[in-house]
Amino acid sequence: MTSREPHTAWRPKATPDLFEQIYLVRKFSGQPQVKFARALGITQGWLSKLENGQGEVNASLLLAFRSKYGISADQFLDGTINYRELAEKFGNKSLVAKQYNEGPQWAAKAFWGLLVALEDTLGKNKTESLVKSLGIAPYVFADPAFPVGAFAFFALMDRAMEIKSFSSSMHWRAAAKNIVGYYLPAESPDRKHRLDENGIHSMLARIELDEPGLKYRFSSSGTKQTLAIHGRMQAAGVHANVVKAFLQYKSLVLRACLDHWFGRRANHEAHLNLPDVIGREFDVDLTVSFA
Repeated sequence: MTSREPHTAWRPKATPDLFEQIYLVRKFSGQPQVKFARALGITQGWLSKLENGQGEVNASLLLAFRSKYGISADQFLDGTINYRELAEKFGNKSLVAKQYNEGPQWAAKAFWGLLVALEDTLGKNKTESLVKSLGIAPYVFADPAFPVGAFAFFALMDRAMEIKSFSSSMHWRAAAKNIVGYYLPAESPDRKHRLDENGIHSMLARIELDEPGLKYRFSSSGTKQTLAIHGRMQAAGVHANVVKAFLQYKSLVLRACLDHWFGRRANHEAHLNLPDVIGREFDVDLTVSFA
């Protein structure tokens, strides 16, 4: 019996699935079923059933996880397993291709909005194949804090732009809108966030858009407010069209978040002067205005 793939890693469940967490512990530790089962003191057949969502997880098995992998029963129940530490502990370096370990590192959930939009268009299997073609194990996105290089996001956008069925601005808007549900909490309509410098930075901190090298400046004049983004980003060898698409996506994310967080409709405008191929760095000059 072969083990099943878990639910799509970028569509996280509110309640962690114990069987899927067992699968993820094995995958992040980089161990084949036979070795993993032996360490836990169970048969490979039993492990295979567990990974397929069948069978029983008893006390002795949970004790074995604590003894061999340092994972408590509470971590399984709360969904707080640190998969990054697990991968480091077992020296598993096959999760993300080497070229994406350089440059700025983003939390895996920064990719979720784009991945969900791709899956809605291409389906689960094709989207996972696309991720694998970049040298990234799809299940790394099950850990929202797992570091994945920003260059991988550019590469994923580049592949997405080559897909005719994913070429319209509608898909980029959908990808941006997905971010809101993952980053910003659902709140009652009567709760208001203060639209000022502190409020803006509070929102940015939640959506983790504060990349190194970028500065955000909020200004207010009468009924018009402006969020200006300036600075330099790294993106060695990326085509200018990909950078433009990324900045468009980033501005759409900001618009969706401003609408949700402050209840303000926003217009955006990107001012760019880029060569056909970007060097190691490029200048960002992006303005989002809203009233």
